[in-house]
Amino acid sequence: MELSVSEVRFGGQRLFTAIIRDITDRKKDEAERERLIRELEVSNKELDNFAYVASHDLKAPLRVIDNASKWLEEDLAEHLDEDTQESLDLLRNRVGRMEKLLDDLLEYSRIGRASDDRFKEQINGSVLITNILELLSPPESFTVSIAPKMQSIIVNRMPLQQILLNLISNAIKHHDKDDGRIIVSVEEKGDDFVFTVKDNGPGIPEEFQEQVFKMFQTLKPRDQVEGSGMGLAMIYKNIEIYGGKITLKSKEGQGCTFRFTWPKHQQLH
Repeated sequence: MELSVSEVRFGGQRLFTAIIRDITDRKKDEAERERLIRELEVSNKELDNFAYVASHDLKAPLRVIDNASKWLEEDLAEHLDEDTQESLDLLRNRVGRMEKLLDDLLEYSRIGRASDDRFKEQINGSVLITNILELLSPPESFTVSIAPKMQSIIVNRMPLQQILLNLISNAIKHHDKDDGRIIVSVEEKGDDFVFTVKDNGPGIPEEFQEQVFKMFQTLKPRDQVEGSGMGLAMIYKNIEIYGGKITLKSKEGQGCTFRFTWPKHQQLH
């Protein structure tokens, strides 16, 4: 029960009014909400722990398979024909792909849990983008334009560097032209920065735009474009846990525009 008392004056007299409310249902709803929140937190923690253990433990047998294939190739070098050599190459390619998938799964499980000095290091926006482009080494035929505003902002290096690196890398990797163009810009909006990564690539059909932020999602077969399908999922999780939002605007054949908000003073939510 909830009791509220108010004082009133009437005809020179001092009176009190009382209101009694039955809040049983409200308390039940609050308790149920708290229970669901706790269960969700436990479930998310268990999922992250599983991803960490699975990705770590599964790498050991992969290394054995990779080493065994190399030993076979060395021991049987004189007897390998074109078909068997192709099979061995395919085996090692699949091992490499699985290792990449496990690395990304491990990285995904660490988001929001692991941090180092790079998460505290502050850096100029244009220097951040320069470092990213040095890591990516885009094809010479590609043009990556950086808005002048980048020079006037200061941000924490991580995880913003990983977010922008993944977005720019995706724009390059999935581009359908040799002379692609990518524009990276930023604007200020209250307590947030709003970053935009825009390209003139093939675009993403509207029916696939929601699924691209989910784990293991790729729009092309992995034989055509190498990747684990985790890049945008990691971007989404990083942005979400820091209280930001990301949107995608695209039409097939008209490129993609990814826009996301990022707090000027970053902290986990």
